[in-house]
Amino acid sequence: ATSPHLAPGEFLTIVTWVSITDPNDFEGVFSFGLRNVGFTQLASLTLNRLMFHSSMGAQAGLLDAFVFDSFGGSLAGDAQTQLPLRGTGSSVLPVAVQISYSPNSLKLWVGRDEFLSSTPTGTASNPQLLSDLTLGAMGGSLSHFQVHVGNFTHDDFVAQYEMGLNGLYGQRTDERVATILSYAGNPPAQLDQGVTYMQATNLGGRKPGELIDDATQTEQGRFFFNGEGVATFHSRDRVYNV
Repeated sequence: ATSPHLAPGEFLTIVTWVSITDPNDFEGVFSFGLRNVGFTQLASLTLNRLMFHSSMGAQAGLLDAFVFDSFGGSLAGDAQTQLPLRGTGSSVLPVAVQISYSPNSLKLWVGRDEFLSSTPTGTASNPQLLSDLTLGAMGGSLSHFQVHVGNFTHDDFVAQYEMGLNGLYGQRTDERVATILSYAGNPPAQLDQGVTYMQATNLGGRKPGELIDDATQTEQGRFFFNGEGVATFHSRDRVYNV
């Protein structure tokens, strides 16, 4: 959604997959802001790659999640989360920040790990995500960018990571279709349970329709949008028994 609104206690989660290749990168991974319905800035948050850890005085890469302003008030120092950063080379891993108000919270997720920040202070009235969300630039690459409002949990995040590691290996054909539809915006869907399991795949550079075709052909089933615009997947059993 464009500039989605947040209810009290509702989580805003920003996710992207990163490939970190430059050991001396000082650039942001992404940044965004929150404002209230009167367009007053409430909070701005950025996820950075830093080269130096000031308390150590030596090179030690960190991923930091900073809240520069609190929800309608001032912070006693920046709310932040820091962890040692491991280079990924040509591989990718997901990173995310999750923020909420009333109660206020800030979390950083990297791979399978969760890190809790000091809590942002202040209050907010019906905040919404600013439209000027900025990606990069950093030494490496960003992909699979996502914005979740609501109940996107750390378990969901880790499950996505595990699926990414194994290339979606072992999904039933209907599960593969559901996964690809979720990447395409979660249109209404009616999916039969498939009877066939799929091999690993690489999503890079491929269109959702191509990946759904792979699942349909593996199942020897049928995929189409019905007259109401509902994505429909028929299993091999249904096709053969009609």
